Amino acid sequence: MSPKKYMRKKILIDFIIINLVINAAFYIINFRNFKGQLTMQEISFDLIMGLALLGVFCSLIGFINIRKDLNKGNVAVEDYHPSRISSFFPQRILWRVLILAVLTISLMFTVFAVLPLLLGVSNINHYIGFGIKTISAGIGALGIGYIVLDLSFTDYQKKALR
Repeated sequence: MSPKKYMRKKILIDFIIINLVINAAFYIINFRNFKGQLTMQEISFDLIMGLALLGVFCSLIGFINIRKDLNKGNVAVEDYHPSRISSFFPQRILWRVLILAVLTISLMFTVFAVLPLLLGVSNINHYIGFGIKTISAGIGALGIGYIVLDLSFTDYQKKALR
């Protein structure tokens, strides 16, 4: 399979869809008995926890599963051209996971929780809260998926050169 096709498939299924389902489920569980309007402060904790889980588990599982696929030969990355992003990350996977989690939380939380508060949006309904949760999880998963795949492909190429 080509790297681009593999990336599209992996990002869509393993990162975005799975994270949307998990984050949607957490939102529904956390706010199932809540009636009336929500505030941005009320969904902030749920948003942070979802983004933390996304950043940690999504990237960690991604690194493990992609490495397995590469070792099995499911994707040919010999001609893959890594992005410059890979040069900014350390080699140890746990440090990468930590960095991805911090970046995901800080970027997505700023855009989807802090920015609305700065714009004066404080009371929201469940549809908006659910939308904020799922859109932030989807965008975060897209970013994490791309970076994890890029780093994994780059690591595999470097390993093959040794």
